[in-house]
Amino acid sequence: MKFNAKEILRWAAISVFGGFGIWLLVSEGYDVITHSHGLSAVFPLTFLLFFSMPFLTVAYICYRRNYRQLYNVLGVIGSIVVFGELMSLPRRWHIDRFMFRPLPVLANELDVCMSSLSFALSFAGGILCLVAAFYAAGWVFRICNRLAQRPTKQ
Repeated sequence: MKFNAKEILRWAAISVFGGFGIWLLVSEGYDVITHSHGLSAVFPLTFLLFFSMPFLTVAYICYRRNYRQLYNVLGVIGSIVVFGELMSLPRRWHIDRFMFRPLPVLANELDVCMSSLSFALSFAGGILCLVAAFYAAGWVFRICNRLAQRPTKQ
């Protein structure tokens, strides 16, 4: 029997990613179904399917030997992670504390001006983080897409 490391690695990836995706769907899906009533299980099951699809997609791509598509899957997952991390920056920088606080009863015009200024700055920071998150997620996806379309060495 000939030792072929590429085939062993391929089937190991199929087994690990496919097995984890199926395990996630079955075990967590069973818990969601048994602990929810009626239509209240639709949203958690949809979220669970969305969360397990990257693992099942990687297993399917490895099974079909279409390895270039792994870059696209990596791009989508990386975009989601980068977007989520950058969207959490206003909370980490405590910008949301200024945006969503109740306005006190203001005594004079200077208080009104400072309160409006702090709201405007925090709002601009939040919009900047939102726009930066979209651009960064698109940038990650474009890089992975270019890697997928790169010519191979002959």
